[in-house]
Amino acid sequence: MFNNNRKGRGTKEWAEQGRNIGSGCSNDCIYCYARFNACVRWRTKPPEKWTEESIVDSWLEKEQPKINGVIMFPTQHDITPHYLDASLYLIKRILDAGNNILIVSKPQMECIVNVVKVLLEYPPEQSMVRFSIGSLDPEIMKFWERGASTPRERIECLEHAHRHGINTSVSAEPLLPTSESYAETGRRLYDALLPHISNDIWFGRLNHPTQRIIDKDKYADEIKRLQNFQSMYACLEFYDTAKHLPKIKWKDSITNLVKKRQGLAESGGGNDK
Repeated sequence: MFNNNRKGRGTKEWAEQGRNIGSGCSNDCIYCYARFNACVRWRTKPPEKWTEESIVDSWLEKEQPKINGVIMFPTQHDITPHYLDASLYLIKRILDAGNNILIVSKPQMECIVNVVKVLLEYPPEQSMVRFSIGSLDPEIMKFWERGASTPRERIECLEHAHRHGINTSVSAEPLLPTSESYAETGRRLYDALLPHISNDIWFGRLNHPTQRIIDKDKYADEIKRLQNFQSMYACLEFYDTAKHLPKIKWKDSITNLVKKRQGLAESGGGNDK
């Protein structure tokens, strides 16, 4: 069920439905699409209040019927200490209904230890964790994901879940810019995480960074660097050198580039840059 080839984009590649229990996220990631939607698109929360996490009771208590497919939780915030108890409550309700749950997180150990305890109460095929790890460099992560856990802590969480028999996966979307190429950075991350992954590792690039990053003028230089790092040419180079590796999956932001290149080749024009 978790490995179905879905035709949707974004989170729809991973699950049929999503669940959330609150508004705001202390991770405070610069590129967060949920932050952009809430603070700019829908204006339900001012940017300076985004890190203030609040549980929405109506979301938490909503019925959880059995669905045909996978439910992803959460999609608009993370499982942080503030959200932990409510998250465990909702996870149990989803699983009690016989659903399959994909838990996506920039994990903190104090939270994941408790999540794993809950998941172990159910058949292993009902759940998977997919941890977001876009770099091994703590300084790079600290810049882009200001309040989130360090790479070391996330890898320790991945090891913990894997060691306890939980189905494990990783999202490297976006892969964050380093002094190395996109291909070199991706391969280094893949090699480091592979021993702790039972299922797959997804690579993708950040879509529309100049739109999604609220303070785009303030971060203009970093956005330019990111765009150069994840250029069409750079991503296709990684795809060509890594597509044969086991457990690698490609997000639509990469596969669309592959299709675009194929179209350009068939038309006899264009280039990869």
